[in-house]
Amino acid sequence: MLGTQPFSLANQFTNLTSSTGVLGTELSSLIRIISTEILAVMAHIFPSLTFLIRTLRTELFVTDPAAGDLGREPYIVAHNLILAHAHAVNIYRRKSTIGMTNVSTWHYPYRDIPEDVEAALRTVDFMLGWFVAPVITGDYPSSMKKNVGERLPIFTPEEVKLVKAHRNGKPIGEQGGSSWLYIVPEGLYHLMLHIKDRYNDPEIFITENGVDEVNNKAITVTKARIDQKRMKYQRSHLAYLKKAMDHHVRVKGYFIWSLLDNFEWAQGYNSRFGIFYVDYENGRFTRFPKTSAVWWMNFLDNPKNPWNRLPLKLQDVETEEERHGPAKKPRSGLA
Repeated sequence: MLGTQPFSLANQFTNLTSSTGVLGTELSSLIRIISTEILAVMAHIFPSLTFLIRTLRTELFVTDPAAGDLGREPYIVAHNLILAHAHAVNIYRRKSTIGMTNVSTWHYPYRDIPEDVEAALRTVDFMLGWFVAPVITGDYPSSMKKNVGERLPIFTPEEVKLVKAHRNGKPIGEQGGSSWLYIVPEGLYHLMLHIKDRYNDPEIFITENGVDEVNNKAITVTKARIDQKRMKYQRSHLAYLKKAMDHHVRVKGYFIWSLLDNFEWAQGYNSRFGIFYVDYENGRFTRFPKTSAVWWMNFLDNPKNPWNRLPLKLQDVETEEERHGPAKKPRSGLA
């Protein structure tokens, strides 16, 4: 697997992003969109997935996970992805701002005992710290080094300079359309504070935040467009994000996921994340605004409206739904 060979990915990525490469354009800011941890573990999280992810002509995964070393190779691939990012940053930092996109969820202790508190923080380290800690500290989190041991690659002193600039538990909250997605708005607030406190108060751009529903072909388009759960999700998460900002977390940007229903990794078209419904069945991919899209329209037009204002707690959303009823109808031409 070329993706596990030292520097193969990093060197090719450098060539691609150099001033003579295809990405060699003048940019004021750049975010590397594809999350590193998703690339590193995708084939191992979904062993039935039989496709290759090819990046810069580098084969990151074998098609048959059983043919590889599942306990070692994801760490090697991730290590080289971090180095590739560092090489690109070294180029663009001279003339623009560049950042890394990471994905994480917040984890609460199963019980209020030291062992479970430590386990919850360790889980965040293995998801978020895996890629953020090297960029901030030049090394992996201590919990990863302790548990992964010699399987975890080591950054050389030169790479540090370049890079630096079994479990008990249960999901909590209401489930979204995907088996892995549970809705706990307050978790976003705690995650923001964790990043601020643990990683030297960086500027934060949230590039994906949203919830999905199952693509139910048995219901009409009209009914499928009523997505009260997503509207509640958006309002409550924005409220807790505002609370984090009130505690001086430096959130500089926020993007929902997603504008349109789309092809979602291994779930394909079985999951709908969009605030616009896409009709896959009519052959024209007609788009219709969902209730959440109408809420965004009203909120951005008039954020002081009682129906549009941000609640402080999730129960406030439920209270306002009872008081004000459903969202306003879209303006003429939207439907």
